[in-house]
Amino acid sequence: KQKGRILHYSAEDIKAKGEPHKQKDILTPDEVQKLIKTDIKASRSLKPFFIFACLTGQGHEECRLMTWKMLEEDDGRFYLRTQRKKTSQYYRIPINKQAIKVIGKRPEDGNQKVFPTLKYSHKQNETLQDWVNNAGIQKKVTPHVARHTFSAMYYKKTKDIGGLMNILNHKDVSTTQRYLAGILG
Repeated sequence: KQKGRILHYSAEDIKAKGEPHKQKDILTPDEVQKLIKTDIKASRSLKPFFIFACLTGQGHEECRLMTWKMLEEDDGRFYLRTQRKKTSQYYRIPINKQAIKVIGKRPEDGNQKVFPTLKYSHKQNETLQDWVNNAGIQKKVTPHVARHTFSAMYYKKTKDIGGLMNILNHKDVSTTQRYLAGILG
């Protein structure tokens, strides 16, 4: 040994294993249809938000802040133009007509929130879970499950990870790959 120097790296034989991705719950298209047909109590924004998020991949916070003027129509197609709160990135994504139907008719005042009573709270999460249970779905569901559901359906149908990355507004494809690993297993 030389004084003050380590000649052998004591951890060189240690191999760190990454944590396996925990499988995240997603809803099937049939389960989403069950939710559409099931009434929900005590919230006029929760059901349209959750179905909209299942159809668009938008996060809870983006939907909570969404105003009608953020939804644009261009030549019969709809788009959402907004900024993702988590990344501060601006984006414009296509919104399908089914999702537009879920949220209903645009009011005169475009500054109104699309989901005016949506908030993140323990009570809202309980209401969401009660609604899921009442629909006969035996899964633990949080608002983020809607984003997972969209991601799984989109990827299974298209196999387009780059398109999904853009819709989810991820900065890097590796984020989308990690996201899908927890969903698709």
